[in-house]
Amino acid sequence: MGLIQCLDSSFPLVFLPSPFISTPLRARTMRYVTSVLALSLLVGVANAQIVRQLQSTNPDFRAAGKQGCISTSENANGAPVIIHDCNNEDVSKHSWAVSPWIVGPQSFPSIPSLMKIFGDKCLDVKDGMNADGTKLQLWTCDPGNTNQLWISQTDNSWNWAGTNKCIDLTDGNISDGNQLQLWTCVSGSSNQQFGNYQVPNDRSERQLLYAGDANSDDIVCMTATSNTDGARVVLGDCSDGSGRTSAFPDGTQWFTAPQDPLSGLIETFDGSKCLDLPDGDATNGKKLQIWSCVEGSLNQQFKILNPWPWAITWAGSGNKCLQIPNGNFTEGNEIEIWDCDSTKVSQHWF
Repeated sequence: MGLIQCLDSSFPLVFLPSPFISTPLRARTMRYVTSVLALSLLVGVANAQIVRQLQSTNPDFRAAGKQGCISTSENANGAPVIIHDCNNEDVSKHSWAVSPWIVGPQSFPSIPSLMKIFGDKCLDVKDGMNADGTKLQLWTCDPGNTNQLWISQTDNSWNWAGTNKCIDLTDGNISDGNQLQLWTCVSGSSNQQFGNYQVPNDRSERQLLYAGDANSDDIVCMTATSNTDGARVVLGDCSDGSGRTSAFPDGTQWFTAPQDPLSGLIETFDGSKCLDLPDGDATNGKKLQIWSCVEGSLNQQFKILNPWPWAITWAGSGNKCLQIPNGNFTEGNEIEIWDCDSTKVSQHWF
């Protein structure tokens, strides 16, 4: 959520200040642009290899509430390279040492590089066959083997160097175990887009949850008013990015949350307290609270949908969202549950 996710996003773009962006948004952008550009120098320009999970952008994964990673079943020559749920297997099976595309004010593809796993195995084109439908496998790494050289493109596709072929989700099938293939590169195809993320990618880093319109002059965030059971959850001024507001000196604006499209706890106060829907009562207008975290409690299961529709939904119902009452973004206004409506800015969180 929010601009800070540029560091971990599958689309790690750098948002530079512009006269066409509102002053508050420029201010928030500038707080993070320096660190993002520094990361660009360390990771992008040097084309260094970092360990990431390569996660499909195919929307069917989001609809199924899971993340699909480029994975493998075993550490062996000839092992098929498959798609697999990132969160129900040993992370070593989808921890790839890769050279992602170069991040910066201008973005560039990477140079041809190996995609390593298990230290000595690499993503390999079986028999070097340059044809649609050729299956992908693991093989012992060899920097001189052109069957193992890949270019990370800026649209999150992975192109077999020297060809017009890309890693492809076979038939768009999101089932665990579906073996990946080569296919002619198609710009914008979600079957060929695999964003690079931290391992694991089930929860966010500590973050502010901004409310409303990103271009508004009102910079307000979700605020837990105190570290006590039953504490109110309100809007608080967060224009300085400190995670604190003088209106609620015992409160905090720092949260960790499940990554889209997963459901889970939205934690605060270093994981001791969680966002909670009292008694699981989803009646329109019911106010949220802070409560001691209870793993598995349906009252505390939420999903953050980011990007569109930029909503925080309660997992106990398919159509209940966090809302700012009456669209009033005044500090201290309590956050409520309401029927989801993606057209309402009062239900947008970023």
